[in-house]
Amino acid sequence: MKRILLISPMPPLIGGVSISTQRLYENLLKDGYDASCFNIKFNNPKYNTALGIILRFFIIPFYIAFHKKYDIIHCHVPGVYRKLYIALNKPLYKKAKLVFTIHGDISPYIHNKAFLFALKKCDKIICVQAGDSSKVPLNLRAKTIDIPPFILPISSNEKDTPKHILEFVKSAQTPIIIINGGIVLTEPYYDLYGFNDAFDLYDRLKGVGIQTTFLSIINGLSLNEAQNNFLANLKLRYKNDKHVLIIDHEQFELFPLFKYCHICLRPTKTDGDSLTIREALAQNCFVIASDVSIRPKGVITYKKDNADELYEKVKEALEAPKSKGTNHTIQEFYPQIKHEYEALYNN
Repeated sequence: MKRILLISPMPPLIGGVSISTQRLYENLLKDGYDASCFNIKFNNPKYNTALGIILRFFIIPFYIAFHKKYDIIHCHVPGVYRKLYIALNKPLYKKAKLVFTIHGDISPYIHNKAFLFALKKCDKIICVQAGDSSKVPLNLRAKTIDIPPFILPISSNEKDTPKHILEFVKSAQTPIIIINGGIVLTEPYYDLYGFNDAFDLYDRLKGVGIQTTFLSIINGLSLNEAQNNFLANLKLRYKNDKHVLIIDHEQFELFPLFKYCHICLRPTKTDGDSLTIREALAQNCFVIASDVSIRPKGVITYKKDNADELYEKVKEALEAPKSKGTNHTIQEFYPQIKHEYEALYNN
């Protein structure tokens, strides 16, 4: 039985990486692998301070060294120096195969010497964005592959969806537009997930007599002062609008909700291969997203920061009926990841 360690943010944290890794873990267990996870963050958010996260990350090589030998160690860790730290300690891993998944666009890092050194030390590189494997230096391409991170849940129902949210979407009398993401206010991508763009769109539609129902999911349990002020202003702006629901400080999967929504909006300033987008497509939602990355087949794109084009694309989608059949774009990528594991193990 092959032993696999997944190093990643994990639920109860909510985000594309944590959910995708959790589903990978569940599928591996179902298929008989001896899989385990190391959460790079604490379940209790009060410990996720800068020092706390550094200390937790520091113990990873020792955690591996003092456990029974793993066959494959698959890392979903952000940044350059975290990858470098894991790669430099590879001698402690008892000849386990080391896999890095690159979430997001690889382009900003391909000239970073520390990043490339870390990639040289690993045995497999998985890029989630289509075409990124062709951007790495020639000496790394043989071990690099593009695999989107979308994995369907083994089971999906509404029992874990907060009741008041289900009541809101089920009672809606107008088409539902959903947006989710974290409040990211740092440069160069202020309001990275485009909440201001989305709510400006809602106001514009309403101003010309097109009423929609707007569901906004704010990811993240711990917000700083600037993020809290941003959120407070949004809530104040729509406190008397029965067609708007802003959800924060709640953790649940979005997949069951998409079947009630007409449009999933993704007005991001930068992006990787979005789990949100693929889940929405799988539930036959229209998906309208900025053109900041390669989007899956079926996504309607508009030029980033072009409010007029976004408005026109949304207006067209609202006028079209939502498909009732199975979306042809549904494809999950767990089998491809499992294939790479098997190839590494047998090499």
